[in-house]
Amino acid sequence: MIRGTVPTPEFRAQVLAQNQVYAPFMEQFPEATMASEPGAVTSTATLTREETRSDSNLTLRSDLNVSSANRLTGRYTRGRPDRNDPRLTAVNPRVYDGAQDFGTFSFTHAASRWVSETRAGLTRSVINRVDQLYVTGMPNISVEGLSLSDGEFFQKRGWLFGLDQVVAMTNGRHSLKAGFNMRHQRAGRSNFQTPGYSYSSLSDFTANIPSSVQFTFGLDDFQIRASQFGGFIQDDMRLGSNLVLNLGVRYDYFTIPVERDDRLFNRDDPWGTGPLRPSGEWRKADWNNVSPRVGFAWTPTSRAVVRGGAGVFVNPDPLFGTTMDLVLNSPDEQFRVTASRQDALRYGIAYPMSTDEAAVFLQGPAGLSGAAAANPNRQNADSMQYSLIVEHELGSTYSVEAAYVGNISDNLRTVRRINQPDRLTGIVPYDGFAEFRYHDAANSGRYNSLQLSLRRRMANRVSFGASYTLGKGMSYGNGDLQLVSPLQDSYNVEAEWGPTNWDVRHRLVLNFIYEVPPIGPSAWVRTLVGG
Repeated sequence: MIRGTVPTPEFRAQVLAQNQVYAPFMEQFPEATMASEPGAVTSTATLTREETRSDSNLTLRSDLNVSSANRLTGRYTRGRPDRNDPRLTAVNPRVYDGAQDFGTFSFTHAASRWVSETRAGLTRSVINRVDQLYVTGMPNISVEGLSLSDGEFFQKRGWLFGLDQVVAMTNGRHSLKAGFNMRHQRAGRSNFQTPGYSYSSLSDFTANIPSSVQFTFGLDDFQIRASQFGGFIQDDMRLGSNLVLNLGVRYDYFTIPVERDDRLFNRDDPWGTGPLRPSGEWRKADWNNVSPRVGFAWTPTSRAVVRGGAGVFVNPDPLFGTTMDLVLNSPDEQFRVTASRQDALRYGIAYPMSTDEAAVFLQGPAGLSGAAAANPNRQNADSMQYSLIVEHELGSTYSVEAAYVGNISDNLRTVRRINQPDRLTGIVPYDGFAEFRYHDAANSGRYNSLQLSLRRRMANRVSFGASYTLGKGMSYGNGDLQLVSPLQDSYNVEAEWGPTNWDVRHRLVLNFIYEVPPIGPSAWVRTLVGG
C-alpha cells in the first residue's frame, strides 16, 4: 500500500493553462483517491503496488585436519540479491540488484604452550540502484509537497582484502596474546542523476523561477585505494586466586586514501573556499591512534564477581562517506552543482533545462564551484568505552546483575552546507561558488546507562530472564559512518546538541522458556506430532 501527495484536478488544470512546459510532470501523477477542499493545491492518493525481492545464495566450506596440531579451513559465500520498490508514480520505481563474493582462509597451529592462527579473507561486492525516472531522462520537480522522487543511477563496487596473525601463549600467571592485521581496500562508484528543480512558492513555480536546481554531471570510472596496518599486545595477569588484571594496547595507522589517477581534489580553508590542495595531500595523516585498554575480574566470594574495564577505539575515515565525495574528472569538471535562485536568474535556468545545457555555464574554469570539500586537519573518529559490572548468585538457580556502561565519542563525521543563499535576499556569501558539502569532524557524543538483569537457570522445566536499561545518549548529530545529515546551522554546531537517533530512555526485555514434558508411549500423541 502506497500513499502520497498528488495535485488536485483544479490545480493541475490551472498549471497547464498557464504553462504547458509542466505537462510531462503533471501527467505522471495518479488521480486523487480522497476528496479535497475547493481551491486546494494537493490531495492524497492511496494505491496498491507490488514490491518484489529475490536472492540466490551459495555457501561452500572445507575443513582439513592436516595433523593433530594443524587445522586448515576455507569458506566461500556467494549472493545475488535483487529488489523492486514501487513508488506513488508508476514511472519511477527504485530497482536494486547486486553481487557479493566472500572467501576466507584460516590456518591454526596448536603447541603445548602456544597457539597461532592465520586468517585471510577477500570480499568483492557490487550494488546497483536505479530509479526508473533516470531511464526516461525526465527532470524532477519539488513544489508544494509534489515530487516524482529522485531519478538517479547509483552503483557502488569494490573489494577488501584482510590478513590477521594472532599468537597466544601461557607463561606462569601470564596469558599473553599479540597480533598484527592488515587491510587493503579498493572502491569505486558511478552516480548520474536527472536534474532536480525546487520551487519555494507557487508564484515562482508559475513563472518557472526555481529556488534551487541540482545538476549531476557524473564521473568517469575511478578507483580509490586505502590501507590499514595495526597491531596489539595484551596480558591477562592472575594476581591471586580471585583477581585477574587485563592490560593491553593497540596501534593502528590508516593511510591517506588515494585515487588511481590522482583525481582527489580538496580545497583549503576557509570552509573549502581556498586554493586546491595537492591530490596526495588532500588531508593530513593522523598518527595519533594509540589505543590503551585495561580490565579486571575480581571474585570476592564464591557467589559474586565484579568486572570492569575501559578502552580507547579508533575508526578510519569511511571511503564512501567522505573520500568519494572529493573525486572529480578534473578541477574544472564538477560532479554535482546546486544552483541558487540568484544563479537561475543570472543564467536563465528554468525547467526543463537538461544537464548538458547547464554544463555550458556551470562547468569549466568560469563555472560555479559546487564540488564538496573536507577539513584537511580533521582527526580519525575515536571513542572511550567503559563499564563496571557486579554479578551475584541468589541460591542455586537465580542470579542478578547490575552494570554501568558508557562511552564518550569524539571527532565524529559532520557535514556542513557551505554557501547557502540568504533566506531573504537569495545572495550567497561566497561569489563564484554554488552551495556545497563540507566534511568535518565536529560531532561528538555521550552515552551513559544503568543495566539491571535477573536470570533463572533451567529448573523444573522453566527458565526466564528480565533485563532493564535506563540509558541516555546525547550528541551533535546522528554520527553515521557514511551518509550524515547536514547541520541545520552550518556555523553553530552547539545548537544541534540533543538526544541521539538511537536514544532509548527505558528498555525492558523479558524472555521465558518452558520445556515440554516427554511425549510418552501414547500412540495417538506420537502420530499427532509426526513420530
